[in-house]
Amino acid sequence: MGANLRSYLKTSGLFVFGFWVLWHLSLFFEIGPNVSAFYIPPALSLALTCVYGWRYIPIIYLAAFVSSAPDLLGGEFTPFSTIHSGVHALAYGVAGAFLHSRKIQVLNIDQQQNAAWLIGAGITSSFISALGAGLIFSYYDLIPQQFIKSLVAGFWMGDLAGILLVLPLFAVLYTPNLRARLITCIGSCIQSFKPFFVLLGLPAITVLAIYLIVMGYGGHYITVVFTFLPIAIAGTMYGIIGSVVVVFICSVSLAILFSLTTFADLPLESIQAF
Repeated sequence: MGANLRSYLKTSGLFVFGFWVLWHLSLFFEIGPNVSAFYIPPALSLALTCVYGWRYIPIIYLAAFVSSAPDLLGGEFTPFSTIHSGVHALAYGVAGAFLHSRKIQVLNIDQQQNAAWLIGAGITSSFISALGAGLIFSYYDLIPQQFIKSLVAGFWMGDLAGILLVLPLFAVLYTPNLRARLITCIGSCIQSFKPFFVLLGLPAITVLAIYLIVMGYGGHYITVVFTFLPIAIAGTMYGIIGSVVVVFICSVSLAILFSLTTFADLPLESIQAF
């Protein structure tokens, strides 16, 4: 077995396992039937072909198919799961492979142009994936037709939220100079109160305030603009590392809080907007 094949199989195995873990992790943030506050696997799929190219598109399909295996036990969802996995693989795999072929290093988000390409690819691929999912749900008549538009919107926002949440952090861990800066920031938080408050304390206070306001007054999701304050402060003081860390903390914290709450008066799209 050649070195290239061993590398391909190793990367593929790690990806399938990571995809499976993230797929099930996303279920903890479910805010409605078939809808998650943020769906993390698309970020991993996009990153894989961004780095390694089109050769890994079949592996994305395999990972999506294996992760949805529980749906196959009854037999009736086999065509649906097969096609749905293909839509995921094509939408995110092709988007990442295109960026790879154009030598656009979107994971090096220290450069503004790369960050713009990352956001653009995330918006486009997540919309295509959500639209494809809506067509599949409609064709197999899995939900009432009047809910298809809401399903597409929920899938789009959930996938995009997962991409914008996880992919920048993955990019930081993947890029050596950004990874070193992240380690420095973590060390500063341990040694000094100021970075600890800016990167951890202020986001926690903001998230708690948003949650109390929304649950106390019902549906005022516009309060999410408050998160711009800790993000702006962290970005000003610690650059892109500070922004990525604070966005991740705020998003995950809000998702956990709202996932533990009953949403009788809050639209799903509003919850995902957080």
